[in-house]
Amino acid sequence: MTADQIEYNKLLDRFYKALDYFENEDIPWEEKEKQLENYQAILNGLNNCLSKVKIFTDDEVLGGFK
Repeated sequence: MTADQIEYNKLLDRFYKALDYFENEDIPWEEKEKQLENYQAILNGLNNCLSKVKIFTDDEVLGGFK
């Protein structure tokens, strides 16, 4: 596994945790808004890693690299 794939897997884990956070209806929207910059940074990081990896499957995009 390359360093970019390892980084992607770490960011993907953060992405899914963020997704759970944003889907949690017990957290007020005002609190969620404070985390939007971090969420955007995760998305940018995922895109950046994929652009470096270049060849990947849909399963790897959603589930990470093995």
